[in-house]
Amino acid sequence: MSETIDEETLYTILEVSESATEDEIQQAYFRLVRLCPPQKYPERYQLLNSARETLLHPQRRGEYDQSRQNGIRVRVLVDQAALSMEKDPQKALSLLKSAVTLAPDMPRPRMLLAQLLIRTKNYDLAERQYAWQIRRTPHDETLRCKMARCLMLQAKNEEAECELKVVLKLNEVHYDAQLLLARIYRSQNRIPELIAALEQAIAADEQENFSDFSALLQLLMVYIQNDHHDGAESTSHRLLAVIPEERYEQAGDAFIQTAELFFREDHFVWTRQLLFHVQSLPLADDHPCRLKMIELAQKSALQHEAQRLAKDDLLFGGLQDCFQTLYRDHSLDNIRESRMNAAFIKLQHEFEATPRQLLKQLAYIRREYPLISADQDPFLGLLRQRALNRLTALDAQAAQRAALASSISPLTVPVTSEEETKHSGLFGRLMGSR
Repeated sequence: MSETIDEETLYTILEVSESATEDEIQQAYFRLVRLCPPQKYPERYQLLNSARETLLHPQRRGEYDQSRQNGIRVRVLVDQAALSMEKDPQKALSLLKSAVTLAPDMPRPRMLLAQLLIRTKNYDLAERQYAWQIRRTPHDETLRCKMARCLMLQAKNEEAECELKVVLKLNEVHYDAQLLLARIYRSQNRIPELIAALEQAIAADEQENFSDFSALLQLLMVYIQNDHHDGAESTSHRLLAVIPEERYEQAGDAFIQTAELFFREDHFVWTRQLLFHVQSLPLADDHPCRLKMIELAQKSALQHEAQRLAKDDLLFGGLQDCFQTLYRDHSLDNIRESRMNAAFIKLQHEFEATPRQLLKQLAYIRREYPLISADQDPFLGLLRQRALNRLTALDAQAAQRAALASSISPLTVPVTSEEETKHSGLFGRLMGSR
């Protein structure tokens, strides 16, 4: 409302009492319009129209009356709450509850209260605030989207979907509603509907530009996750085409964040595919984003090998434990160190008992896991040398035992019969010659 309306009040503009009925307000309006026709008094006519529309609408009239009675105090409470939301949420909550008590029909205190309740994870209470406001303004698209988000935070996806479909009935090209629907479809693995929702969000303004970047990136992720190579290839071209030159760095950061999300969830193939599809983003070779993308691609390739190695039945024992701890164990440092020590003890026993088998495993790793082999080349070389040394020692011991076993010793000459003794060996032949 203008300052003039605030000074005069809507009731004095229409020259009615604060308890006036709808009929009295209508009669006063028509009487004053005849006295102040719009052609001669356009500004006064505007004031009369604004006053009539507000006072004939029960909700607006209630808000206006509460604002007149407690407006200054409510505004102070709301402003103080807004300043306290970050540092002292409990104080902000108390202030907003007081504001709502003083002016239950005013929307701003309730909106801030719902926002604060969501921030403090009191989702059910926030839902009540949104529901109260929706009953009063059922065609408010923004309000229904906020309600849908609140429901989704409570895993009430079916109810959230219903709210969003109401929004799309009110506005079939509502961008936020389509993106929220896409989140629901993704959580339920409804891939065709997910793709359709994202495409509709992209087409909402009838042109593809940087405002569609987020939706296109999500669409690319969907195609990658579902091994739809043609869809991923097409979408990556569309995605790169909407990025203006001044947004290259921002887009690069977004690609890295998405790739890191895949990486943290151990989706190393998806990480590499995403980085492959966006590698043609025009960035200098030494740009930090470019270097980070290269580093992440290399790490994901290495971790993918480690992921395969961890499931390889042909590797076992201390060697398997070592690589599991090196690449797949995300425990605290002291726990990892303890596990690595246990793996080395197991390896030591294997060096002593089965060095030949250990050499076969090392050769297998060199052949099947080239990235890990390159990354751990000194370690693998040391293991191989130790295994060879042990094998050489065992072979020498075996040769020595064989030599001892083949030598003649009186203690090992078999006992023969007397007749055989007479006619065998050097002594027998000497006796026979006599």
